[in-house]
Parts: sequence; structure tokens; C-alpha cells
Amino acid sequence: MVGTDDTIDEGSDAIRLKTKDDKDPLTTRPNKNRTYLKDKVNVVHSSGLESAPGSETSQAGSRSRNRGGGPRKKQSSSKISRPSKTVSSKAKVGSGRQKVLDAEGFALGTENAEKARIQCARYALHILSNAGLRSHALVTLIDRDRIQLSYYDRSAIIVSQAIDLADKDDEIRFIAMLIGCHRLTPKQRGVLHDIIKDPYLTDFNRFNAVSEDPALLFSGLEMTLKKDDRPITLILGTIVYRQRGLFGRDTCVIHATCTEWEGKKLVVKISWPSASRKSEKTLLDIAITKAKEMAKPGEAHWVLNHLPNILHEQDFKFDDDDSVQKLISETVTGGQYVGGRDGAYEERLLRITVLEELSPITSLRNDRDYAQVFVDILQCHKWLYEHPKILHRDISIANIMYRMDDKGNVLGVLIDFDLSSLIPIEEATSLRRTGTPPYMAFDLLKERKDYGPHLYRHDLEALYYVMLMICCRHSIIKKVQPDGTSQLEEIPENFSEWFDRQMSWKILATVKTSFFMVNDEPLPVSPCFEGFRLCLNAIRRNFSRGIAARNDAKEEADAATWIPLPANINVDRRVLPLPQIPLPKPFDEATLGGYVDYTRFLSVMWTFKRRELVVRLEDLTPATNPS
Repeated sequence: MVGTDDTIDEGSDAIRLKTKDDKDPLTTRPNKNRTYLKDKVNVVHSSGLESAPGSETSQAGSRSRNRGGGPRKKQSSSKISRPSKTVSSKAKVGSGRQKVLDAEGFALGTENAEKARIQCARYALHILSNAGLRSHALVTLIDRDRIQLSYYDRSAIIVSQAIDLADKDDEIRFIAMLIGCHRLTPKQRGVLHDIIKDPYLTDFNRFNAVSEDPALLFSGLEMTLKKDDRPITLILGTIVYRQRGLFGRDTCVIHATCTEWEGKKLVVKISWPSASRKSEKTLLDIAITKAKEMAKPGEAHWVLNHLPNILHEQDFKFDDDDSVQKLISETVTGGQYVGGRDGAYEERLLRITVLEELSPITSLRNDRDYAQVFVDILQCHKWLYEHPKILHRDISIANIMYRMDDKGNVLGVLIDFDLSSLIPIEEATSLRRTGTPPYMAFDLLKERKDYGPHLYRHDLEALYYVMLMICCRHSIIKKVQPDGTSQLEEIPENFSEWFDRQMSWKILATVKTSFFMVNDEPLPVSPCFEGFRLCLNAIRRNFSRGIAARNDAKEEADAATWIPLPANINVDRRVLPLPQIPLPKPFDEATLGGYVDYTRFLSVMWTFKRRELVVRLEDLTPATNPS
């Protein structure tokens, strides 16, 4: 971008920390008469930037204002930006629109301040999601004689006041900034070289190879962990999956080998979950213990075949004295804010998990195998909910995999419990909603004030969306692909609006509700998945009836609040009797009026093409709320 001197984020609409002398940082410094400045600086609202909806399924944690250290003696006059859930409230449902871009790749009409803000965020996104192991990113914006520093991690964006090089008072600040940046350790710069040797610090020539194939970024590098107080070394391979996003867990899955587990195919999962959440291994240990208690003598419980095998898990917290995250958390937690606004910082940790490798569901080629996996997930999910009392909360295509047993049978496996919770949910209220938007229940996509707790049926709805997207948005490739790779090709035009990152969550909720209520058009099921049509239609009708029943219940509840006419009022020379309006029964939100529950799902899923599938869960009663 060219220098225009109107790209600096002045922060007039950001969440601003007061200075140490209790002043607004915008009012403590005089405005300079800069002849080349616009009369009114165009400032972007602090909620304008959002992480891609598809990449965050998992943005949850606790408000840290009431947790952690107290106020620090010195507070920085910084501006803290947090993302909102809405990218654009003007999106048209299913319009398939395309933005007209200018020469710099921005939408026409984008102001310079917003362009600079987006470009800085792009640089940070590239560092966090495409470089080595990074805890945060630092970006400097220079426009003519003004400099502004920005800090990005997976919980917040913090922007400093601009340093004006034309101002003598700012010369000292500029020199202090240079000295401070020079003194930063690799860890303070966000480089975690002690865990994984940074590929660009050890061999910058790797950049050329990685540019051609990003999956090779960590290939051949060593990762050092501790197990039983002794070091273990894993040799990393190619990247299986890497999430892109400024906020959230930023999950990365990598092939690996290790002499500690000789002969096993391994993957390493690197993620940045909220520090307040129970770890995936903790929850699975609870489930495994319960399964062993319920197993018949001399037999393994069936559910163990449908859970991931975690071999090792290690957390790295950022709570030492030189931690940038600790400094930010304490400053934000104890800070005083302009205009009575509130700042919150979601504390995260680095979690590295070693797991036995599984196969993605998309690598299956037989439609009956898909049907069996769906039934396996339905049963496993219900067992987890009712016995160890675990609610998954993030069912998506990426989180459904499979393994083969000794007889060659396909066994569906439910993975990724990073966003899962014990029932009743004990964690503090999340700063952000959890899930992957295309697979999230329509209730959970609404504004916070309009949706309640995450229910069992919301996960059932997510499972239905997985089935729907597999059957309508994919087809099986005729030519067999290499083992372990996807055997499906995408049909992007089907349900494309559900994956539109420019669509707000609120509008997506309306789109999904309309899908259930306006069901006069047949589902675009791929020919290779035609056997699922009856099942998909039946579940769709149940949701439609449930939504209609809820609407009716709401109308009845509203009608019950009306005040009837007194009996002595004469209308048309007749005395009206006092109407007897029965009080409406409370609507069953847990099952959407009894139309969405485990039994109704299983009743249309337990057979495929008139042949029975394997049903292992003997209890066929609807799932209830655990006590």
C-alpha cells in the first residue's frame, strides 16, 4: 500500500485502556495540524474483523476479568480489539455474489484505514497459520512519519498508539520501541524454538521447498516432549491438516514417528485451547474408566472401538514472568477502560497431543460403510452423553473418522473433544460460541440473547448436517485414490451459501431454518448416495414439525397472556361467556417438542437399503438430561 497518512487505526471506537494517570489515550495528546490529513479520520469498528467461520469451530473459554492477577502498577495506553460473530449483515441468502476488487485486492470503496487493518491482519494470519510454531505475531504499520505496533494472538488484537516521528515528544518513545524490540527473546517474539526447531531459523532454504508444498513445513524436524519426567523425541512428517484463523484453537495435525511407540502410526495434534477447559485426554480418561466399569467380565466395552486412542498429552502454559500472554492478561484483567466498556482476554495454552492415526471418513468408497459410520457415531455420542455425561459440541465432517477391526469391519470414531464439556457444564461462560458454522445448529447461530444452552439435540442436528453434506455436496470419485486420501470430489454449488464466509451467523441461522420449513424442493443427493434420501427426508420432516410445534407453542403462550372480556359486556345484545383458555404446556426444548431425539434418529438410520446395520447400544430410550 502507498503512504497516505490515513491508514493508522486511531482507535476512537476500540476498547481503550486508560493511561496510568486515568486518562483516555485519545485525549491526552494534542492533535497535530497535518495538512495532508483528512478532516475526519475514518475508523473501523473494533468488531469489524472476524476469523473465518469455517476455521473456528472452537472459540470458547472464560472471561478472565475476574480471574488472574490484579491491576499492574503500570498500564499501557493500548487499544484492544475483539472479533464479533458477524462479518456482514447485508449478505443475501444464496446469492452467489462476488465482490469487485481493486488493484490491491480489496473490495471497491474500502477506506485506507480498513485496508491497512486488513493487510496487517493478513500478515499476522500468515505468521500464525503458515509459519512454524508461533504463540503470537507482531506487526508494524508505517505510514509516512507515523508508526503503529499491533500484537496478535489467538485471543485478541492489541494496537498501540501511533508514534509520530515528526513530534519531538515521540522521539524518545520511538527509540524505546527500537531498544525494546531488539531485546525481545525468541519466545517473546512468539517463536517456540525449544519445542520444535523453527524451520526458518535452522535452514532458511527450506522456504523454497515449503512454498511449493506447505505440507512439508515440519517434515524431518524434531519435537521434544516429556513423558514420565524424561524427554521423548518425535520426528515430524507432513501436515495432515492445519486450521487457518486469527482466533481460536488454530489446530494443526502432523504425521509423526517415535521410538516410544514403535510400530504405531502416529499423528501429533498441536492446538491452543482455552486454559479454562478440561483437556481432551481428561475427558476421554473419564469415558474409558466408565466403559471399563460397565464392561462384561473378560470383554472390552464396545464404545472403546469408537473413541480415539490418546498416547500422550502435554500442556505448555504461558504464566512465567517473561510471558507476553501473562503480561497482557494481568493488564487487561486489572485495567480501567474508557466509557465504562469492558475488556476481556481469553487465556490459552499450547497443548500437544500424540494420538494413534485414524482414517478420515472421506476415504471410504462404499455407501454402506458411510451408513455404518453414521450409526456408530450416533450410538457412541449418546453413550457418552448418558454415562460419563460428556457432550461433544463440535460434530463435523473433520471430527468423524474410522478404524478397521481385525475382521475388516469399519468402525466409526468420534474425535476432537477439545470443545466438549461435562454435563452440567461447569466451565465459565465462553467469550465465543463453539462449533463449526456449516454444521452448527440453527439455534446456536443466533444472537447470544436468543439462544439457550448447548443441548443434546444440537449435536444431533450437527450429525444430520454431516450426513447431508456428505450425500449432497460430494460424490465418490470413479478412479480409486491412494489409501488414506479422500475418495470424494466436492460439488461446490450445493449448499454453497452455508460455507460463505461473508455471511453472518444470524443470516445462516435463517437459511438453515428455511431449509427445514420450505422443503418443497427435493434434496440434491448425489447418485452414489441415493440410498440415504429416505433417511435424510425423514429427519428433515421431523425438524420441520419440531420448529412448527415450537412456533405454535409460542403463539399459545402469547395468547394465554391476553385479558378476556368481562362476562357482563353486551355485544350484539348477547352476553359473552368468560372464555376458558387453558394454560399452555411448557414446550420441550430438549427434543424440539419430541421430534428430534436419539430414538427418532435411530428409527430411520438402523437400516440401509433394507439391510440392518450393526446396532451396539441396547438402550433405545431417548437421551435425557443427565442429573
